[in-house]
Amino acid sequence: MLRGIYTAAAGMKNIQAKQDASANNMANSTTIGYKQDKVVSESFSQVMLQTVQDTGNGILERKDIGPLSLGVHKGEVYTDFSQGNFMETGNPLDLAIVGQGFFEVRSYDDINETARYTRDGSFILDAEGRIVNLDGEFLMAEDLETGETGPAVVGSGQVTVNDSGIITVDNVDRYRIITVDFVDYNNIAKAGNNLIITGDEPVIAEAQNIDIRQGILEQSNVDLTSEMTNMIVNIRSFQANQRVIASIDETLNKSVNEVGALK
Repeated sequence: MLRGIYTAAAGMKNIQAKQDASANNMANSTTIGYKQDKVVSESFSQVMLQTVQDTGNGILERKDIGPLSLGVHKGEVYTDFSQGNFMETGNPLDLAIVGQGFFEVRSYDDINETARYTRDGSFILDAEGRIVNLDGEFLMAEDLETGETGPAVVGSGQVTVNDSGIITVDNVDRYRIITVDFVDYNNIAKAGNNLIITGDEPVIAEAQNIDIRQGILEQSNVDLTSEMTNMIVNIRSFQANQRVIASIDETLNKSVNEVGALK
């Protein structure tokens, strides 16, 4: 019976992790470029309790490969990077990437620090006429005249951006927006403020077949209806595990106080 308590408790911890992910997704359902998180459950420490091994002589042998797990436990938390819907704004500094790829941004305080990446294309101009995100971090771009990479300085000129990421200021091509992609999405992580950071050994490549849309923003890829349904299911599952623990507790109470009292 004690195994049953641990099994139910493990299930409750897993459900809580799913509920936290759903709550965070719903809170960011209107965040531009946000990518939803999902929790994967694992029911056994190993894929199977036993494996059937053919010895080659026609005799099948079963071999233990691990202990029985005490119920479900939380597996991988992964980010769904699927495309969100697009919203037209008409703002020339609102940009959206169609398909895979990320904008590269760097901090105002230290332009040489490690780059961070985002799908949020909400950009504005700072006091110096540089394109920055809402937190003041520079949008990185290649200067078409010098070939150097740095902030895109457009001043007060008329800005247009074509689908290849070329920034034109007053009808003159000035910059090419830096867009990157990752060979292994398992080696990147969320850093808060809708930013992505890379792991210890990132494999970064220039985004291929880039398609940037001006005056458009990519919305969150969160499906509110699906998340609300998930939360209801999680609550009911949590309550079911609570009832299991209460039932086992009642049975144990009877075993200790009633059965043990019999003479």
